[in-house]
Amino acid sequence: MNQLRNEKSPYLLQHKDNPVDWYPWGPEAFRIAKELNKPILLSVGYSTCHWCHVMAHESFESKEIADVMNKYFVNVKVDREERPTALTGRGGWPMTVFLTPELKPFFGGTYFPPASSHGQPGFPDLVKFFGEKWIDEPEEILSSSNDDFEKLRQFTSSTTKSSSETSLDTIPPFSIPSKAFTILAKTFDSTYGGFGGAPKFPQPVILNFLLTYYHATKVSPSVLQKVTTEEGPVSPFELQHIAKKYGIHLQGVEMDKLRQAVAEGLKKRVDESEEALSMVEFTMHKIAKGGIHDHVGSGFHRYSVDRTWLVPHFEKMLYDQAQLLSIYADLAAITKDMYHEETCRDIIKYVERDLRDPRGAFYSAEDADSLPTADDKHTKEGAFAVWESSELDTLLGSDAALFKFHFGVNAGGNVMAQYDPHSELTNKNILMERKTIPETAAKFESDPFTTKLTLRLCLEKLWTARLQRPKPHRDDKIMVAWNGLMIAALAKTARVLQDENKTILGLAKGAASFIKKNMYNHETKVLTRVFDTNIPGYADDYAFLIDALLELYQTSHEVEWLKWAVDLQTTMNDLFWDEVSGGYFTEYDGAEPTPSSIAVKNLLRLEAILGSTSGAQYREKAEKTFLANMNLLQKSPRSIPQMVTGWITYTRGYTEIVIATYSDTTFNPLATVVQIPTNDSCESDSEGEGRVFLCEDGSCNAPVTSLDGLKAIFSA
Repeated sequence: MNQLRNEKSPYLLQHKDNPVDWYPWGPEAFRIAKELNKPILLSVGYSTCHWCHVMAHESFESKEIADVMNKYFVNVKVDREERPTALTGRGGWPMTVFLTPELKPFFGGTYFPPASSHGQPGFPDLVKFFGEKWIDEPEEILSSSNDDFEKLRQFTSSTTKSSSETSLDTIPPFSIPSKAFTILAKTFDSTYGGFGGAPKFPQPVILNFLLTYYHATKVSPSVLQKVTTEEGPVSPFELQHIAKKYGIHLQGVEMDKLRQAVAEGLKKRVDESEEALSMVEFTMHKIAKGGIHDHVGSGFHRYSVDRTWLVPHFEKMLYDQAQLLSIYADLAAITKDMYHEETCRDIIKYVERDLRDPRGAFYSAEDADSLPTADDKHTKEGAFAVWESSELDTLLGSDAALFKFHFGVNAGGNVMAQYDPHSELTNKNILMERKTIPETAAKFESDPFTTKLTLRLCLEKLWTARLQRPKPHRDDKIMVAWNGLMIAALAKTARVLQDENKTILGLAKGAASFIKKNMYNHETKVLTRVFDTNIPGYADDYAFLIDALLELYQTSHEVEWLKWAVDLQTTMNDLFWDEVSGGYFTEYDGAEPTPSSIAVKNLLRLEAILGSTSGAQYREKAEKTFLANMNLLQKSPRSIPQMVTGWITYTRGYTEIVIATYSDTTFNPLATVVQIPTNDSCESDSEGEGRVFLCEDGSCNAPVTSLDGLKAIFSA
């Protein structure tokens, strides 16, 4: 037994019986490395990661390999979810990094096999090489480490920091989002959805940007008709105002050509708006029908190893469920398509059933690997989720043929060998909706309603059968950051789906209340990152939870959530604000948005809710965060799409929708809802009916009391 025996992380405890003399990340390991002048072998992973398990079985459970590691290195294990800043930057998992005793990296990679082959170094050979290199030529490693560290520092500085002389006023508002949109449109997979080739991730941060871009470029029919039909006069001032709003360049355009230029610009924005929405909706349909979606057990797996979304890595992460739920809720609001609403409820069903702690908060993940049967000794990836054709015949009887046709089941399995490197899915089928309901109904001479009902009953039978299999390991860590993502998504979904019984909203409130009671110090106003540990909150914990609390306030109009958000924003600024360059020491957006990207969203929303006087400090910090990241925004907006979304909000401004009674909302990412007390001056002439005020630039329009008027506001 090594030094991990007293840790609480499920991932670290998985390695407590390894023959490797593991230490947790901390001063004890660093002290020993310096005293013995040994380099550090840092291994980073998480408890539900398939390839982390593979490397553990192949290398860390081997006494021969452990002896080599223990001889040359001080070995440190890190749960990447507990300590996301142990190394900056992003990479795959597992991550293996060799560090000097002063914690400077000199070599790294992801998965390494147990033996060298096909030009790829084996893990023990690599350990021995660098271990002996440190003994024989430490100066060379130190020199290389210093050079690499300086290059990384210079690169980071050049891509994320802008000149202090830059003024946001000089940057054309649409230049950044237009560039991001153009890049994404070129890489869009028009056959299967998503962006680029395999492996393929859903990338919610990109989809969220595209939905915001859809809204920002959507031209109201009245404006389009007014400019393009030439039925009546439009003043140059009004044309210039429209051009500014939609980022239409008029420099050098002669006065008599002004209307034509604006009309052409508006038509381009209309096309872009439709394309942005189409890319998102097509992608989300493909994902929902694909093997990445657990059609039997609900929820979504991590990502797909193939281009078509058939073969996933089977782990399920809370942060994926949260972000996908948010996107599907937005699509439900925009399109009114019941399919998106059903997918929302599917995700909520999974999260509530399998990831919810009885006290209200949510666990982190479920493993990709599990035992095929209770008698097996070794786990296999996807064992809990896949099916043999003959097994379906037995379980589904006369409905098996219809079911197998609809879900693309083959007698010899439907997974190509190239996507099954360890032959764990031989003869197995991953369910993927290959046919539409009408196509399946026509094939079996039925009607769509009966066919859909039959498929649903079949899925219920398979869920009952699946419960007899050993379940995958569940990572029961409760983390503030990922709970924040889920709370925000649930609060939004409650609005969109008109959660009359407040059950969805209740899930969000339950998790938020748990965090406030158990993971928040009411005196110091600081967060604990992981429940039942002393790990302090990181920037993502604060940013994601503040966003969640503002969503809760938007839905419930209970001011306690707003007050807590304000307190947390103050703490976040105190702990993580970069006084030299501005911002919150950002990285790129990845599987989750970077804290800075969500922070600008929070800051701008707080300014809109609290007003220009009380909220001025928040706008100032948002502006400094944009300035700190302007080089990255301008040069590589695709790498930080969530911040580009914030930039759209900043340049277009929030519309404040002030209400005196509860009201559900539809999709408008540039709107924020504020509840006012009934004795507010705006309500002084109220006769009892619900009233809504549209406020922009510090002034409110006439109140709206009808449903049609309310819909017009939310779609503005």
